[in-house]
Amino acid sequence: MTSGILSTILVHFIVTFIILPLVILISIPLLLWRSLAIVTSKLNPRIRRPLSLISCIFAVDDIYKNPSCTLSTFLSFAESPDRSLLEKRLLNLVETKYPELSQKLVRWLGFFFWEDDTSFNLNNHWTVITEEFSTPEQLEQHKERLIKKPFFKEHSLWEIVIYENITFKKDIKCIIGLRIHHSLADGYSLLNFFKSLSGNEEMLKLVAKPNEANKRSFLHVAAYFLKFFLIGPTQTLVSVIQCKDQNAWKVPQDQVQGVAYKTEINPGICMERVKQIAKSHSVKTTTIIFTALTGGIRKFMLETGTPVPQYLTVICPLPLSNHPEYLTNHM
Repeated sequence: MTSGILSTILVHFIVTFIILPLVILISIPLLLWRSLAIVTSKLNPRIRRPLSLISCIFAVDDIYKNPSCTLSTFLSFAESPDRSLLEKRLLNLVETKYPELSQKLVRWLGFFFWEDDTSFNLNNHWTVITEEFSTPEQLEQHKERLIKKPFFKEHSLWEIVIYENITFKKDIKCIIGLRIHHSLADGYSLLNFFKSLSGNEEMLKLVAKPNEANKRSFLHVAAYFLKFFLIGPTQTLVSVIQCKDQNAWKVPQDQVQGVAYKTEINPGICMERVKQIAKSHSVKTTTIIFTALTGGIRKFMLETGTPVPQYLTVICPLPLSNHPEYLTNHM
């Protein structure tokens, strides 16, 4: 017990008084240089806003040869939508709300910015597939190829794909997919994009807006920054070490076959029931949802004879307050 406490204190000391000062010494000049890049970018009339710091993380991906940060969303339709109307709405969104869709990725003084694509044409981002898809497996194979498809350097990092000939399911005639690079948008931005594209105000109910930042007292803000600098580095270091856990559920990156990350959306659960359970246990609804998720994973592993590890490290992106209206990563 004593050795464990001493090791924790030692790690805390090293991170707070050695690693953190080094990070600050490196970060401050970089942030100043980035500020200079933003100011001088005004000299180029085609350069628009810089990428957010989170977006820059995804922008270092091998976008034009072997992208690994592609987001793909597919919507099923019982009837084929009016393609001309969809095209008209899309062009209107590009011109009025999402100019990033007509901009390409460039570097200025080493930092990423969006630059106007002077040759922008919707046909470069619009693909209609008339091939018949008679089985779900056939469609999934095509989706995987689509996700791995490189982007073009001279165009914006997105594409809409329309599957017009779906025959394996009676209540689905058409599927519309959006392939977009993560440096351009996060999940919340995509929800807003589809809401705007649909023209259906009912979709507002499907997009839960992140809580607005509350006004806090000076003491509350000061306490937050003290925690950030004194506790944050240690927690970050521990998280970085723990995320390398190896178990039967997690496959090493070099052994992953097919698409690395895949999400399926099923019929919604009754949130009223979830809230009732949370209230009866005096916890938040998020706690109940994560408990159900981890319990389901544990049950599956027990049923299949898979060893259950002590913990699993997962990625859980959450949107920050005051998410911008434009396409970006804000989490």
